[in-house]
Amino acid sequence: MNRSEILCDAPSKENTLYLMRRDQRIVENHCIELAYEFSAKNIYVMYDYGSIVKNNKQTKFILQGMSEVLKQANDLNLYFTINFAEDSDQLAVKDFIKKNKIDSIIVDFCPLRQSLEYVKKLTKYCNTNKIRLIRCDSHNMVPCFKLTQYKRTGKSVKADLYKHWSEYYKAFKELKEYKFNKNVEKFNKETEQNFNKYFEKFNEESLGAGKKGKKLKIGMESGKGKENSSIDYHTGGYSNGMKELSIFFEERFSEYDAFRNNPDKDVLSNLSPWIHCGQISSLKVIQLAMKRFSPSNVNLDTFLNEVFVWKETADHFCYHEKNYDNLEGALPWAKETLTVHKKDKRAKIYTLSELENGLTSDEYWNAGQKQMVITGKMHGYVRMYWAKTLLQWSKTPEEALERAFYLNDKYSIDGNDPNGYLGIMWSICGSMDQGWAEREIIGKIRAMKPCKTKKYVNNWADKNIEDYIY
Repeated sequence: MNRSEILCDAPSKENTLYLMRRDQRIVENHCIELAYEFSAKNIYVMYDYGSIVKNNKQTKFILQGMSEVLKQANDLNLYFTINFAEDSDQLAVKDFIKKNKIDSIIVDFCPLRQSLEYVKKLTKYCNTNKIRLIRCDSHNMVPCFKLTQYKRTGKSVKADLYKHWSEYYKAFKELKEYKFNKNVEKFNKETEQNFNKYFEKFNEESLGAGKKGKKLKIGMESGKGKENSSIDYHTGGYSNGMKELSIFFEERFSEYDAFRNNPDKDVLSNLSPWIHCGQISSLKVIQLAMKRFSPSNVNLDTFLNEVFVWKETADHFCYHEKNYDNLEGALPWAKETLTVHKKDKRAKIYTLSELENGLTSDEYWNAGQKQMVITGKMHGYVRMYWAKTLLQWSKTPEEALERAFYLNDKYSIDGNDPNGYLGIMWSICGSMDQGWAEREIIGKIRAMKPCKTKKYVNNWADKNIEDYIY
């Protein structure tokens, strides 16, 4: 089973560094397993926090989970440090490599262009300095690079993924305490102190200055400010992610297939924030689901289609399609139909401010926008309708895409992610889909109507977005 690529080949003698970026966990991580195989002496783990593209909600979610990552490192006797520097030249990383005489580096996989550029720079540095560099995909069950040919329909990607199922559906290794590292407690204690200072400063700054910030702080300390602390809806960390999975299996899974597209029903897994941040492994989630439920269970099949097929199709799309976030990334038929209908008369063009604050004439759309801004998540079915409707409220398809990506990446805990990019491209441009009956404005793109979800709409009707942005 090979889920890694050699980007720079050089002798690996003593010290290994795992540059953690996308997969923020020590347990159930193939990158850590690989480090155990390579290193003859010291293993270091550096979370390169400063290089990660993240919004405010994601930042706090990541920081909430980081203390547990440190504990996992302590349990395995691994050196763990965090690079907070926002450094495009990777100077702090390079200094650490030199100081600790690193001769082997493992970096995790992400198909987005910012991450690919990061690895490109790192590869150049490793080639110059004769350091071994390996990229390992522990985010997907089937490593993204295994599907070498760009498939442009969801059906064809699904078929290819299942061809590799038996090869990669393997249990994680049970790792024991790494015996060669010395004085880990002292090293990691310094990391913990620096992290606590940073997190405390972040919490102070995130509340804001002036009377509003003080009011929020008092509310949070008294337990009355939960509504204004949107991150409280989803708290980061491996344990919280696995707890959410357990609750999903016990309380919601039995109705997942029947009601997952009904926003009035609470049946979704809600796992995307933890999976996006790599705080839990989707492979582990799949294994636990397979162990617990019968293969004939329709809910299992539907769940696997989301957590395995759709998730890994999104990585496939973003890896092979360099224009994964603009109209040039659409299929020829989609670009043609959207161009033909580009000048169709729109009933209403909303400003970005009106959209951002949920001030449209569509109460269903407003509810979705409010849910996303306030909680950091939007119901999956609503998000498809939300994105498609932007095409009818924007001057051009290009503007609709820009607005959708901007809002999703700014407010969603699972934003800045291949799932979000493919989801929006599917909704607006028909990516990984097919052509449908032609209509005004949307052309042959699949149409969607809002559900009759009175309960969902009422839950958000009296919420004012401005009260939650600070």
